[in-house]
Amino acid sequence: MFHFHTTYTDSSLSIEDYFYWAKEREISILIFCEHVKKNLNYSFDKFVKEINSMSKKYKIKYLLGVEAKLLPNGELDISYNLS
Repeated sequence: MFHFHTTYTDSSLSIEDYFYWAKEREISILIFCEHVKKNLNYSFDKFVKEINSMSKKYKIKYLLGVEAKLLPNGELDISYNLS
């Protein structure tokens, strides 16, 4: 099992690229896990909506997670209002 990053952060592949790839290989579920931090440079809501849309289009299920860093002060580098 492994997770994907997309063009929203570290990858040159789009969400649709991954769903297309999975459909071609008869893979039934994908796991997306994007980087998050207190000051996002992308819309997390848009990211989730795009995954939902591609899931319906390609009829492939998905799991969604986030990847955050633990800061030196012990806090997570994550906004609790992801949008």
